[in-house]
Amino acid sequence: AETGAPVPGARVVCWGGDVGREWWPSERPHPFFPRPLGEAMATARGEFRLEHLPETPVQRKGGFQLLGENPQGFVGAAAPGLVPVAKKVTWAPEGRTLEMRLPPAASVCGRVVDGGGRPVEGVIVSWRATGFDGEPFPAIYPDIPLRPVRTDAQGRYCREAVMAGRGSPGTVKLIARPSAAGPEVSVDVTVRAGERVQAPDFVLPPAAPGGAGA
Repeated sequence: AETGAPVPGARVVCWGGDVGREWWPSERPHPFFPRPLGEAMATARGEFRLEHLPETPVQRKGGFQLLGENPQGFVGAAAPGLVPVAKKVTWAPEGRTLEMRLPPAASVCGRVVDGGGRPVEGVIVSWRATGFDGEPFPAIYPDIPLRPVRTDAQGRYCREAVMAGRGSPGTVKLIARPSAAGPEVSVDVTVRAGERVQAPDFVLPPAAPGGAGA
C-alpha cells in the first residue's frame, strides 16, 4: 500500500511493452504487443516473485529487429480498494527487485451533457492526480480498472480506482474528451478513500464550425 503496509493477495502481472507503435503501419492493434509474460499473487508479507520471464524480448530500432538491447516490459499490481500501479522495467539477467506502492482509491460517477442539457454518448473520461505517474494497463487485462471509460447512451460514466486522499479528502481532476484528439473539459472533484462520489455534470462546448460533433 502507499503507507508501506503489505497488501496480501494483490494481483501482480507482467507484460511485454507495445514497442511497435512508431513503426507498425496499421491502426489495427499489433498482433504481438502487448502480450502477457507472467502473473503472481502477493504473499501475506506483500512479496511476489515473477519467474521464467524472457531475457531478450523483441525490440525495434530504426526499422530493424534487435535482441537483448535494453529489453523492456511492464509490471503492474492491483488490489481491491487501491489504485492499480504499473511501472516500466528493464530486464536484467540476474533479476531485480521492485516495490509497488498502491494509493487508496475511490469511485467517481457523473454525466456528460451538451449545452442544451442533452446526454452525450461515447465521451472519453479519464483522471489525473498530483503525484500519480503510473503507466496505463493494456486491454489484455480488462478487469483492472485503470483505463479511460466512455459515457453510455444516457451520458453517464463511472470511474473506478480513482486516486483518493487517506484520512483527509484529496482532489483529482476529471477530464472529458469527445474524441481522443479533441479538446478537453475538466472538473476538480474532492474524493476520500472508499467513497463513491457524484461529480458535477461535464458540459461540452459547441463543436467548432466545420469540425466533427460530439
